[in-house]
Amino acid sequence: MPKVELSKVDVRTGSSYPAPFDEPCLSRRSERLSDAGGLTQSVFTDKSGTLRSK
Repeated sequence: MPKVELSKVDVRTGSSYPAPFDEPCLSRRSERLSDAGGLTQSVFTDKSGTLRSK
């Protein structure tokens, strides 16, 4: 896996929630590290603790 150049990572701000529900999230910031690293799958655990992937 290549090293991610943090200065080139896409930063998204705000929320996809519709108004007025987006107001508390307007200052939200997320960095798209998986996109920058070339990852195509997400790995997570479900409620039972079982490892899953998307």
